[in-house]
Amino acid sequence: MSGTHPSDEALQQYVLDPSACAPGEIDHIASCPNCREAAAAYRILADTLKELPAPVFDFDLASAVIAQLETPPQSKRKEGAILTAVLIALVVGVPAWLFRKTAYFVFTDMSAEFYWVMLASAAIVLGLFLLRLHKKYQDVINLINK
Repeated sequence: MSGTHPSDEALQQYVLDPSACAPGEIDHIASCPNCREAAAAYRILADTLKELPAPVFDFDLASAVIAQLETPPQSKRKEGAILTAVLIALVVGVPAWLFRKTAYFVFTDMSAEFYWVMLASAAIVLGLFLLRLHKKYQDVINLINK
């Protein structure tokens, strides 16, 4: 018998489907009184859970989920777009106005290679953002289709 015991997940797997366990784990559980006791407790728990009735909701779960997935009304979307545009204008516009003379000299002294590196970096970041957004969209669609 080894000095380590199987994990709780391995014990639960042993109770639910012993054929999926590693032979070493099965041998250990069979020979270890502590592991046999824990497996017996998990077996009692699994049997008790099987005897419980399936939960029944007093509302239509599908319609509640679909209501949450629906797009917001057009007016809220328009208000959000306007607020976003104003915030962007303030965040970009105010510093640009305050540092307009200094910023001109900063950007005129830089080489073309610097601009290409900045453009490539921005393109990579934008590409990764769009890739993550597409993956998130696919996950939501797969969740809905299940």
